[in-house]
Amino acid sequence: MWKSSLLLILIACGDPAPVSPDARAPLDARPALDRHVLTASGFSCAYRVGGAPTCWGDNAWGQLGSPDLTDHLVPFVLDQTVEAIAIGTYRSCAIHRDATVWCWGGTGYGLLGDGTPTGNGMPHPVPTLVSTTSSLVALRMGSLSTCGLTATGLAQCWGHNFDGELANGSRIDAVIPTWTTAYRGEHVADAAMFRGTLLVDGDGHAETFGMALFGASTITSVPDAVRYVYTGVSGCALRANGEVWCVGRNDYGVVGVAPTGETCSGVIPAPCISQPVRVPLPEIVDLYGGGQNVCALTASGDAYCWGDNRWGTLGNGTLAPSFAPVSIALPGGRAIVELAVAGQICALASDQSVWCWGHNEHGEVGDGTRSDRASPVQIAVRW
Repeated sequence: MWKSSLLLILIACGDPAPVSPDARAPLDARPALDRHVLTASGFSCAYRVGGAPTCWGDNAWGQLGSPDLTDHLVPFVLDQTVEAIAIGTYRSCAIHRDATVWCWGGTGYGLLGDGTPTGNGMPHPVPTLVSTTSSLVALRMGSLSTCGLTATGLAQCWGHNFDGELANGSRIDAVIPTWTTAYRGEHVADAAMFRGTLLVDGDGHAETFGMALFGASTITSVPDAVRYVYTGVSGCALRANGEVWCVGRNDYGVVGVAPTGETCSGVIPAPCISQPVRVPLPEIVDLYGGGQNVCALTASGDAYCWGDNRWGTLGNGTLAPSFAPVSIALPGGRAIVELAVAGQICALASDQSVWCWGHNEHGEVGDGTRSDRASPVQIAVRW
């Protein structure tokens, strides 16, 4: 039985070497946006609901939908009309008006959800129909796995499953969508994903699957959480009172506080914060993360980011590291209404302009160059 509805945000991949201000104004009461920005490892996209998406950056696997399999340093318009899209490592997926789901890009690990064998890691720039057994209303994409949500609170997931991130009780990659049978909640209200999956129901019951790195799964212990993000090495939660709490690996400041000297085990031991701590921020209404960065947004459109800054990802004009949130300023004092975070960060401004900065090896910033950008630059998006 549905009760409250918790809204989270997808944590798409984003390692370039590779979601209530308070109880009186819950997130789902905020005006819905009809335009969105997205980022993933090496590429970025923007789209209008009911329009054709534009994407730019890495296209080696056909993830931009262009058959040339070459990088696009400026936005490329896809020849399809979408209600929503999601992007992640090597691939993109979209929901069409008829509720069908289509994916394109790399085919390994069952990423496209069309039954292609897991070992067939080939580029596939042409959209292929996902073999769903139920209509999906939302997509959540992680590093190498994808989940689709139904209107009735069920989830189907596909792709990489070595760590059990598909929550189906196995560790075998799924080449077609499978139900999250290992999840014990009443229903799935939403999911946060990266190299694991966090599923949560409308009553606040959250479970993690394949998210053991650096204690990041302990983020579910934060009370009254209304949104989670997961970067692969850390987890953050937005509470109903507007506080942000984070936990996990902290060598690049992705937890948002100064190192304490604590070290956590992993593939390589690293500085970390093993229990959730509050990040020093004003009252926050939205939270985003990916790669080794997290960003937060206030009701007035002020944005703050923290974490890795080796490519200028904090957008403050420097490459200097920071273990505290950095204020993001768009030219002209523009308010920000949405962010997307990976090795590059893109922002949607209140005037519908799009601005990006950070890592730019494949043209993922979208300004026509391959030069990293330490300050926001405007991108020529055609809505």
